[in-house]
Amino acid sequence: MITFNAIALFISLIFAVDPTSKGLVDENFKKEDFKKHMLQHFFSGCPTNSQCTKALGAKLNFWEKALKEKDIKSFVKKYGVPVSSWSMITSPSEEQDIILWDSPCKHHQKDKEDQDSQAIRYALSFEKKLNNLNKEQKFFRVIQLKRDNEIIRFLGPRDSYPTSLKKNTIHFVQEFNGNYYNLFVDKKGSLSVSLGIIKTPEPETVSCPDSLKAQDKFAQRIYQGHSCKKIWNFDLKKYEIIQLGWSC
Repeated sequence: MITFNAIALFISLIFAVDPTSKGLVDENFKKEDFKKHMLQHFFSGCPTNSQCTKALGAKLNFWEKALKEKDIKSFVKKYGVPVSSWSMITSPSEEQDIILWDSPCKHHQKDKEDQDSQAIRYALSFEKKLNNLNKEQKFFRVIQLKRDNEIIRFLGPRDSYPTSLKKNTIHFVQEFNGNYYNLFVDKKGSLSVSLGIIKTPEPETVSCPDSLKAQDKFAQRIYQGHSCKKIWNFDLKKYEIIQLGWSC
């Protein structure tokens, strides 16, 4: 239950700062305009503690509605899928469809002694295809596996572990506000989604083989280390070892 004191505190905090700072509060905002969702974020749909625009919050509300109504194809075709990443962008952009948070990782913070250094932030963006061509804007998690002396790389969400492989596509189980769905990413970064449960043998944590080496220098700035898991390949009918980075 929202108490009068909680509402009063929230409103006082809004008006205790410049209401137009970072574009978070409309300069014409009045106390009677207060809504319940504002206890989490000023804009409906925006995640707590994020830098997020009104338009992006509305899009997340549409995504949640599509998941609840089990009708996600039209949304994905029009907007793409929300996928987490890392970013050096300082402000959210409607054009880039990106929402930002401060990273809790110590090594992601701006170096106070280096004026040219940039903080690495957590991000969420709407994507139809993943790539790391502009790593400073969006850096998606790199997943590596070695097969027949070839290193194969996939990209995936910052905060998820893959569960299986099929037809050179890697599978993640995703959750958004209590709604679950499947995210598939192929080797070229193309995305697809589905609803329902896909039964797979349980992934297993294993030691990383020497054949899976550390990734590029920018990835080393993102990660503190690497870990490996065995996930099931439905085509080969056996486990394969994947390597992925962890940050904190």
